[in-house]
Amino acid sequence: MKDHEIFAHTHRMYLIGNNSNTYPWFIPKDFPYHALKKNDREMLLDFIDENNEMLKWTTCECYIFTFMIMFYYPLAMVVHSYIRKSKFRNL
Repeated sequence: MKDHEIFAHTHRMYLIGNNSNTYPWFIPKDFPYHALKKNDREMLLDFIDENNEMLKWTTCECYIFTFMIMFYYPLAMVVHSYIRKSKFRNL
């Protein structure tokens, strides 16, 4: 049986990365090419692009975290945890 012959196809998406400022999470785009119709494939790619953009750390978040590490390390871990949790909640 080939991918395009399957009646209902389920695609499992994985998050790759550490959810940190140096290696943020991202959703890879490696799925079977013929598994989805063109319209559905475009919708999935748009969904992945939107979520990958949302999961990236902003420049401001990186600067705040770096500043906190340099000047007050215990608070930096709290800030890091808060940013990571907010990225997780956005999913």
